[in-house]
Amino acid sequence: FLLVHGWNSNKSDMLRYVDSLLASGYDVIIVDALGHGQSDLIQKQVSIKSFVQSITSTIDYVCERQDINSNAIYLLGHSLGGTAASIVNATDSRIQALITDSMPTSLKSISESMAGKVTIPYIPFGCLFVSWFLLRGGVFLKARREWRLEEILKNQQSPALAIHSIQDNKVPISNVDVLLNDSNFKQVVKVATKGHHNCVKDEYFWAKVFHFIVSAEGI
Repeated sequence: FLLVHGWNSNKSDMLRYVDSLLASGYDVIIVDALGHGQSDLIQKQVSIKSFVQSITSTIDYVCERQDINSNAIYLLGHSLGGTAASIVNATDSRIQALITDSMPTSLKSISESMAGKVTIPYIPFGCLFVSWFLLRGGVFLKARREWRLEEILKNQQSPALAIHSIQDNKVPISNVDVLLNDSNFKQVVKVATKGHHNCVKDEYFWAKVFHFIVSAEGI
C-alpha cells in the first residue's frame, strides 16, 4: 500500500491509515511528496506534476525490491494526493487498485483546497484568486493539455474506489457527482464523518476498503 498525502501536508498525516493496513498483513509505504515534509524540492516548485512524479518514482522503487510483492500495488490518496494518484492510475498498469479519500475532482476544487483557510469574496476577486492557485499548483496548462480531469476520471486503468464525507468542509461532497455520473470509478462511498480528514473514522471505512480490494483482485 502506497499512501499519498494531500497538498501542504506530509507523510505523518497518513499515519491514521497505517495500523489497520499492517494488521491486515499489508506492507505500507508512506513518503513525503516532493516539496513537502522532509523531501528535497523547495515549496515554490510544488505542483501536481511533482505529486505525480513522487508516486511514479515510489512505484519504480517498489518494483525493484525483491522483498515486496510488486504484483499487488495499491494506492490510497487523500485529497490532492488522490487526484494525483488517479492521474497515475489512468496510465500506469502496475497498480492493482486505487482508493481515494476526499478527492477534489475539478480545477476549482483543487485550487480552493490549496488555498486553505484564506477567505475573500468570490466576486470579483475569487476567480482571480483561484486562477493564481491553479497556476501555482501547475494545474492550468498541464491539466488542460495532458491531465484533463474529466478524461482521467473516465479512464482509470485499475479499479477505483472513492470515499468522501457528506460533511467535508474543504472539498464539498458535490465533487463525487462526476464520479457517479461520468467516470469509470467502480464504487463511490459517502460517509458522515465531519471534516476533511476523518473519513477513516467511519465505522465501515475499512470494511468497505477491504471488500473492494477483494473484488479488485478478482478482476
